[in-house]
Amino acid sequence: MDFTLPTGSGFWNPIAWLIAFIVSLLIVYIIRSFGRRDYKKDTEQVKPFLSGNVEEPDKLMLKSENLYWGFKESMKGYYQMMKKLHTGDLRDYVLWFIIVIILLFVVVEVI
Repeated sequence: MDFTLPTGSGFWNPIAWLIAFIVSLLIVYIIRSFGRRDYKKDTEQVKPFLSGNVEEPDKLMLKSENLYWGFKESMKGYYQMMKKLHTGDLRDYVLWFIIVIILLFVVVEVI
């Protein structure tokens, strides 16, 4: 009995995928077995640290404005322009959507 399902771009065989999945799990298990055996859960080893300094988890939190500072700083001109265009009115967004769709149709027709 052949379990192969031919498709337009290849084939799909569930037995082959099952074997590949089992082999992948075996490889993961072998790699995991090379791990450190001296790790102890619920000890000092699990405390978070920042550059070697043990810190409380609350002090390690980053605010989003700090996290995205470089991105926002490099795109400052774009954001200022978008703030001017932003009205908060849903009708404006629907209008822009319709304009973009019309432009796409025009471009597709020309091509």
